Amino acid sequence: ILSGNFEAWCYQTLGGINYDLEEPGFKHIILRPRLVGDLTWARASHESVYGKIVSDWKIDGGQLSWQVVVPPGTTATAYVPTTMPDHVRESGEPIDQVKEVDVVESQETAVVVKLGSGTYEFASPLNK
Repeated sequence: ILSGNFEAWCYQTLGGINYDLEEPGFKHIILRPRLVGDLTWARASHESVYGKIVSDWKIDGGQLSWQVVVPPGTTATAYVPTTMPDHVRESGEPIDQVKEVDVVESQETAVVVKLGSGTYEFASPLNK
């Protein structure tokens, strides 16, 4: 969705930083980056009233590295891109073993997780 300018398109689409319609003002953040074409990285941020939201991803050798920052006092739903949900890690640990990460569901192209405020380092395979 292009909402007025190129900067907004970059953080909303490539970075995947969006607000939740039910909790406006980025109290709850939707993080869903778009991996498009031959693009191998994107670094996006948005300064909300709660603090800086960050989505910084890179693809190298079929592996996605994605750092996200969820500001204090907010929560997020993140869609971690992957083709192998059982192999997604956060800070080197399987995501289902990280207490700060609540796995909601596995989809065909992503694992959906709920996050509290903090910094997260996801790693996920993109090729089977």
